[in-house]
Amino acid sequence: MNIINYIEGLAPTFTMDDLRALKRGFCGESALRNIITRWRHDGWIEKTDSKHWSKVSQCPIATLPQ
Repeated sequence: MNIINYIEGLAPTFTMDDLRALKRGFCGESALRNIITRWRHDGWIEKTDSKHWSKVSQCPIATLPQ
């Protein structure tokens, strides 16, 4: 699975547990935090509260052709 598939597989608002379930245990806790940090730094997601993240318009799947 590539990064687009992971982002596409998440709901518009998601938690770290949702990402963990999508990765099916193949990722440690620090790796999951790094993914979230990268996506946030790249402007693909934003934090909505202490446990939830939301995809934003710059998210790669928002620009994919329909």
